[in-house]
Amino acid sequence: MSNDLLNQLKTIISEKLDVNLKVEEIDENASLFEDGLGIDSIAIVTLLSLLEKQFDIQFSEDDLTPENFSNLNLLTKVIANKINSKATTKLRHKLGENVRFLYIRALYYGISYSDLKQAEQLAHDLSSWSHILAGMAANYNHVAQEAWNAKHWQSAMQLWQTTVAYYHYAQRYCGDEKQAEYVTNSRQAYHNLLPLLQPKCQKIAIPFEDTLLPGYMRIFQSGAPLVILIGGIEASKEVELHKLAETFLQRGMSVVYFDGPGMGEIENTVPMRIDFEIAVSAVIDFISQQKGLTSKIGIFGFSLGAYLAARATAMDDRIAACISLSGFFDGTVFDKLPPKDQQIMANKFRLNSLEKLVAPDTSVTLKNLPQAIKQPFFIIHGGGDVRVPMQQIERMQAWATGETRLWVLKDVEHICISRFNEVLPIMGDWMAEKLEIYRKR
Repeated sequence: MSNDLLNQLKTIISEKLDVNLKVEEIDENASLFEDGLGIDSIAIVTLLSLLEKQFDIQFSEDDLTPENFSNLNLLTKVIANKINSKATTKLRHKLGENVRFLYIRALYYGISYSDLKQAEQLAHDLSSWSHILAGMAANYNHVAQEAWNAKHWQSAMQLWQTTVAYYHYAQRYCGDEKQAEYVTNSRQAYHNLLPLLQPKCQKIAIPFEDTLLPGYMRIFQSGAPLVILIGGIEASKEVELHKLAETFLQRGMSVVYFDGPGMGEIENTVPMRIDFEIAVSAVIDFISQQKGLTSKIGIFGFSLGAYLAARATAMDDRIAACISLSGFFDGTVFDKLPPKDQQIMANKFRLNSLEKLVAPDTSVTLKNLPQAIKQPFFIIHGGGDVRVPMQQIERMQAWATGETRLWVLKDVEHICISRFNEVLPIMGDWMAEKLEIYRKR
């Protein structure tokens, strides 16, 4: 960038100022003033104006020092710094309200704050931010492989978990041909660490109609109650669901997390469907056929996954309890999604737009199910959620006919990640109680 910038400065001086010098005759190390390029004070003012217009920058009083204007090399550095600073500001502006939400999520799921800040400072747009994060992921992956080769199992596991998260967040804002590569790299890193996890993590393939639903199963111990986890629009079973599954594993429950129609590994081959509960029933059928698993099954979902979990619980009596974290009652909430997420949702359903899903008579609704939830139902909602209004939560609560607990966290964002230190233990204990776990301590 600096060489290109330097050449642009030489061109401006040669063509716009009265210096009688060709571009190739301008020495970047020579003084700009009378003893060098011969630019007088009036021409310097003109040059400043030209540079501000050309590069869309503003010089401050602090910039106007003799040192900064002593030669073109130093002036080039000043301009480059101002361009980079402006690019970082633009990046933060483009991320907008998502910055805080993104940072909270990324930090919880394994991205270090220093790496986030470094990527933000180096990036000039969202795509470059993603590629910088992916570069960091590649480095962590390399160190993880070295730890594995040295039989440092704990280090290898931790470093591969980091790799998984970095590649996942790199693909979130990638928007180019690298996105699929980053998704694949994230999933491969997760597969690398599977033998190292405790309790052990087993890849599973769940029969569903004419396809297989990919997922993972971790058994706490034979006969332990089990929780099924379902994620949101762009959640990864290898990142978000893996992390959230620990809440239940730590309390003596086994877990299954999977990609249903329109999700993860099969989103491009199996579209999302209104009756997603059929896929959940297929998962429960699979669980019931596994040796050592229990008939005591709970379900947890967040965001879109919370809505899907509520549907499944209402339609399948084999589910004993349900937790909805930032769920909703019907598809009219999709109208509040950012444009990018709206398009992602439309693609999942193979629709050109979300008009059918956000209409008042939307088919994405709990209202039209033949029966409501009668099992224990825990609804958790952030009072500051700009995507899901409180009216949706009230309708969900009124719809349920069994034991229902509502917890609204004042001024907290969608999915309540900023309060996970409080939310996850409470919801984990609630599920353990409903599935009748009594662990000796």
